[in-house]
Amino acid sequence: MNSTLNIAPDNLTLAFQPIVRIVNEDTFEISDYEVLLRSKDKKSFPAAIFEKIVNNESCNQMFWEWFTLEIKKVLTDKKVRVDINIDPHQFLYQSTWDFLDKMVEYNQQITIEITERVSQELNLKKGLIDTVKHIKDLGYRVALDDISSGQYSFKVVQENIKGIDRVKLSLLIFNDDSTDSKTKNFFIMSWINFAKTNNVELVIEGIEDDVAAKEMLCHNIKLQQGFFWQVPQDYISPKEVHNFKEFE
Repeated sequence: MNSTLNIAPDNLTLAFQPIVRIVNEDTFEISDYEVLLRSKDKKSFPAAIFEKIVNNESCNQMFWEWFTLEIKKVLTDKKVRVDINIDPHQFLYQSTWDFLDKMVEYNQQITIEITERVSQELNLKKGLIDTVKHIKDLGYRVALDDISSGQYSFKVVQENIKGIDRVKLSLLIFNDDSTDSKTKNFFIMSWINFAKTNNVELVIEGIEDDVAAKEMLCHNIKLQQGFFWQVPQDYISPKEVHNFKEFE
């Protein structure tokens, strides 16, 4: 194993953050879990290691070999649904497609979440449309992460919406307070209407407090994710239904 990559159980771990589906004003359920890569020592995203994974085929292969062993431990529970993040550049490597081929037996439990980073090489060689079609042909659901960020402008999302099951919009883009509430609401409503028109799920990420959760619920956004609901942590088998009082 390449020691510079340092992919090993004592260096990397997986964390899980739920996407909740609000059932009514009193209860919600766990829809699925986003799988997040973390360093064991700092409990943060291991950016330097991930750059090596994304930019090197052999590192990418080692990563997926490790990831496969870890995620299968969770997927033994057939009720669990997970969202696996894949950087667009990783689709250039055969090892990524080998991973997806090996995981086909779990395809009804997995959504492939294509992250927002721009990959000019992928765009030139394969394209997002062909990539999504290939994933769908394997039986997976597909989500686009962080729309309105990175490569996912409204135009790009609109042109590539065929085959997409879910789009995710983060409220964290408004964290600098430079956007007034009227513009913010117009922006969010535009994506709500877009998702409804194209019959795709819309998840609002970055729900930091009960104010944001209730505000999004007023917009009929029932799929939510963020620290208010749960910080990323080791996987815990979910209860079928939760009561809001657990979070007061």
